[in-house]
This record gives sequence, C-alpha cells and structure tokens, in this order.
Amino acid sequence: AVQKDMVIGPVRLLAKSGGKSGDFKVEADD
Repeated sequence: AVQKDMVIGPVRLLAKSGGKSGDFKVEADD
C-alpha cells in the first residue's frame, strides 16, 4: 500500500505542479 501511495503522491504533485521535475524529486526524497 505504501509503495502505491508513493507512486500516486509524486505523480499527482507532478501534474498539479505542471510537470515540475524539482517537485517530483523533493516528494520522492521525502
């Protein structure tokens, strides 16, 4: 479940940010 959430989390943030690599990296690191 955690893995699935981790994948949805960054993906959603990426779409909301407009495809910002920086945000994705930060979320993944977190």
